[in-house]
Amino acid sequence: ATQNFTISQPIGLVLPTLSDVLDQCSVTLTAPVTNDACGGTTTGTTTTVFPITAQGTTVVTWSFNDGNGQTVTATQNVIIDDITPPVTPTLANVTGQCSATPTAPTTTDACAGTITGTTTTVFPITAQGTTVVTWSFNDGNGQTVTATQSVLISDNILPVITGPAAVSATANAGCTATGVVLGTPITSDNCGVASFSSNAPTSFPIGTTSVVWTVTDIAGNTSIAIQTVTVTDITAPVVTAPSNVTVSSTTGCTAENVSLGSPEFSDNCSVASVTNNAPAIFPEGITTVTWTVTDASGNSTTATQTVTVVDQTNPTITAPAAVNATTNSSCAATGVILGTPTTADNCSAVTVTNNAPSSFPIGTTTVTWTATDASGNISTAIQVVTISDNISPTITAPIAVTAEANSSCAAYNVSLGSPTTSDNCAVASVTNNAPAVFPLGATTVTWTVTDASGNTSTAAQTVTVTDSQAPTLEAPASINVNTTANCVASGVELGNPFTIDNCGITSIVNDAPIAFPVGVTTVTWTATDASGNTSTSTQTVTVTDVINPTAQVQDITIVLNPSGSASITFADIDLGSTDNCGLATTTLSQTDFDCGHIGENVITVTLTDVNGNETVTTITVTVSTDGIDSDNDGIDDSCDEITDAIEADIPQAFTPNGNNINDLFVVGNIELYSERSIEVFNRYGNQVYSSKEYNNDWDGTRLDNGQSLPDGT
Repeated sequence: ATQNFTISQPIGLVLPTLSDVLDQCSVTLTAPVTNDACGGTTTGTTTTVFPITAQGTTVVTWSFNDGNGQTVTATQNVIIDDITPPVTPTLANVTGQCSATPTAPTTTDACAGTITGTTTTVFPITAQGTTVVTWSFNDGNGQTVTATQSVLISDNILPVITGPAAVSATANAGCTATGVVLGTPITSDNCGVASFSSNAPTSFPIGTTSVVWTVTDIAGNTSIAIQTVTVTDITAPVVTAPSNVTVSSTTGCTAENVSLGSPEFSDNCSVASVTNNAPAIFPEGITTVTWTVTDASGNSTTATQTVTVVDQTNPTITAPAAVNATTNSSCAATGVILGTPTTADNCSAVTVTNNAPSSFPIGTTTVTWTATDASGNISTAIQVVTISDNISPTITAPIAVTAEANSSCAAYNVSLGSPTTSDNCAVASVTNNAPAVFPLGATTVTWTVTDASGNTSTAAQTVTVTDSQAPTLEAPASINVNTTANCVASGVELGNPFTIDNCGITSIVNDAPIAFPVGVTTVTWTATDASGNTSTSTQTVTVTDVINPTAQVQDITIVLNPSGSASITFADIDLGSTDNCGLATTTLSQTDFDCGHIGENVITVTLTDVNGNETVTTITVTVSTDGIDSDNDGIDDSCDEITDAIEADIPQAFTPNGNNINDLFVVGNIELYSERSIEVFNRYGNQVYSSKEYNNDWDGTRLDNGQSLPDGT
C-alpha cells in the first residue's frame, strides 16, 4: 500500500510517489529520483541506515533538493516480516559406554544462517538405557523448531574380581570355625563397581568350603571369584573313666563278667571309637583298666579305672541242733552239751567260736556260732538253748495317754509310762506294740511281759492323738516377666508354693488373674489341711514392658513453597508405626526446611511408648524447589530474593490441522506458574474445554463428546 502525504510543493520539483517495499530478512533501497523544472533529474537522500533488518515497518523519508533552495520530501514504507522457521534437522543417535556428551547440532535459517541448537539436558549423560535429548533452534525472529536425538548408554563389559587368598582355620568347641577373617577381594570395572559380596556362612564346617565372591558394576553386570576355607579339628576328646569297681571273687578266687560301667566322653566334633584293655577274667587284687576314646580326626585321649577283686565270700556254718533243758538251782542250767557245728569256705580253713554262757538262765538263750576264714569273712549260725519255766509273769499297763499331733500328723516320742510287772524267777522282757509314730485318733497299745521261760502276760493302754496345727505355706518366689504383644503377660508360670502340714493338705488355691497387667500384682495363695486349718501367703508378679516401638517410616521428598520454606510432621513419614502398649510420643529431629537444606537431609525419628521404651531410626528428607524461575536468572523463585515476574503469553488462535505446526493451544511461560487452570467457551457461552493443571496439551477436542471443534470456533 502507498502512503500519500499532502505537502506544499515548491515550484520546479515534482513530488514522487514511492511504493512500499516488502522482504522477510533485510532491505537495501535504491535511492528514488524526481524531476525539477530547472535542474532536471534529482536523486533523493535519507538519514536511514541500510540495510534495514528490524522486523516490522520502517518509514524511510527521502529528501529532494534542486540546488536552488527548493526541497521536497516523500516517504516510503519498508516492511520486514520473517515467516520462515529454521530448517528442522534430522539428528542421528549417539551411543556411549558409561557416559556421553553429544555435540550441539546445527541447522540453517533463511535469515539467521547457521543456528546452533540448545538443550536443558545436563551433560554428560550417565543413565543406562536411552535418553531423549530435545534441541531447540531459534532464528531470533520468533521462529523456533525442535528436534530430538536419542543418546544410548550401555555397559556390556563385566567387572573384574580377584578373590582373597585361601584361608585355614581350626574347629572350635562346636566343631565349626567362626569369626574367620576372609580378607577383601580386589575389584575393578570400566564404569564403576557398585558392590561386592560373598556367600560365606557364619560358621564353617570341618573340611574345605568354597566361598563365592560376586562383584556387581553400576550396570548390573556381575563376575565371581572363588576362595577356599579349610577347617581342621585338632581338639582331642574328653573322657572320664567309670568309677573304680570292687567285686567279689568266685569259687576260683577270680572274677568273670565284671560290669565295668560306661565312660563319660565328649568331643567337639564326633567320637569314632571307645575301647578298653580289660581282661576277660580279673585275678584277686587290683587291675588297672585303660579306656581310649578316639574322634573322627584321629585325636585320642585315655583314662584309667581300677578293678579290685576281693574274697568277700563268707564261709558257711550250720549250728548244732537246738537243746532243751530244765532249770537247776537258782533258776539256771549248767553243763549243757551244745554239740559241734558244720563249716566250709571257698578259699581257706575256718576258725569256729561261740558265745555260750557257762550257766543258762530260765527261758531261751541264743547261742551264736561264728565261722571266720583267712580273709576275715565271717558267718554266723544260731543255736537255741531252752530252759523251761511254766509260771507266767504278771503285768499292769500304764494309764491312758492324750497327745498333740506333731509336724507329721502323728505323735512322736509319746511318753507312755511304765507297766508294773513281777515273776517267780525273773522278768525277761517287757515289750509293747506301740508304733514309733502314733496316727491321728485312738490307738490301743498292748504291753507284753515275758519271763525267762517265755511265759507271757499282756495288758492294754489307750493313746489318743489330736490335730490343731495349721498348715505351713510359703508362696512361690516373686516373678518378673515381660509383656507380650497385647501389653499383658498371659500364661505366666507362677511356680508351686512350698507347703507342709502335719496331717496333709486338702487344697491349694490362688487368686491369680488369667492375664497380668503392666506393674505389680499381688497373688494370694491359700492352703487348707484335712482338719480344716488354713494358712495364706502372698507372691508378687511384676510385669515389665520391654518391647520397643516398631518404626514403620519412609523417606520423603518435599518442595519449598514460594517463600522458600517447607515443613513436615510425623504423619507425613509414618507408614503405620506401632507399639504393643501404645505410643506416647513421636519426635523428629528437624521439621522445618528452607533453601539452606536443598538436597538430602538425614533426620532422626524417635518413637517412645507409654512405658518409656524407645526406638530411634533415621529417614532422608529430600528438599527441592518447584522448578519455577520466573526471571530466568538460574535461581528458582522460592530461593530468589529478587524475582522479575514474566507474564503468560496467551494466544488468540491455533490451528489443530495435524501438520505439527501450531496444533496445540500453547500458553507461553505457563511453566512459571505453580497453579494454572483454563476454561474455554464458544461464542454461545458454552464451555468446550477445561483443565485444573493445564500443560499446553489441548488439541481442540471437546471434553463432553470427544469431537474436534469446527474451524473458526
